[in-house]
Amino acid sequence: RAFIILAIFSLSDTLSFKGDRLSSLALSLIIVLNINPYYMFEVGFVLSYVTYLALVLLTTPIKEKLVKIMPIKIAEFMSPFISAYLGSLPIVITYFGYASAFATLFNMLIVPVISVVFILNFIAVIAFLITPLFAFVCVLPNIIFSALSWFISSINYLAFIIQGVVFKWAMVPYYAFLVFSTKEVNLSKNLRKIILNITIIAFFLCLFVVNVIN
Repeated sequence: RAFIILAIFSLSDTLSFKGDRLSSLALSLIIVLNINPYYMFEVGFVLSYVTYLALVLLTTPIKEKLVKIMPIKIAEFMSPFISAYLGSLPIVITYFGYASAFATLFNMLIVPVISVVFILNFIAVIAFLITPLFAFVCVLPNIIFSALSWFISSINYLAFIIQGVVFKWAMVPYYAFLVFSTKEVNLSKNLRKIILNITIIAFFLCLFVVNVIN
């Protein structure tokens, strides 16, 4: 799934197609579901496309908000992580029963390290193929990965966990708010404000009904 999505995005950029990111995402969705329609019932499939959709829709608006309070480079680095977290939060809680409130912070710390580990692994494989004498190079990525795993497990108990929240119908106004808050939906300022207020009210009302009354 990830390969198909990234391949279509890269191909459309390379060939300078005038289609937007949403069209590319929709095309990859059609291709994947034609390969196997039952993917739509898998949590990995749902998370993949919801997260990519959040990245497409929310990264730029969030970056525009962050640049007002921090340097642009930091805003550019943080905005994709925040977008992915907001997009996947209800799905994660629904399927797994909990989510870390500090997942965005952890990802910002871990993803760069994982990227380094992958690069070192690639170098280690090439070095080992040249001669087995370089086998010791393979140890370094494993040491880094083991240290990272220990760090995660050590601080995991300190993370504030969001759990016990049932979304169900609240997902509809939640995602409606995310979509209508972006510039992808062409609305007047007043109409956008009205719709966003309605989605906020509907979201908290659904949460109250599902989690308190039921």
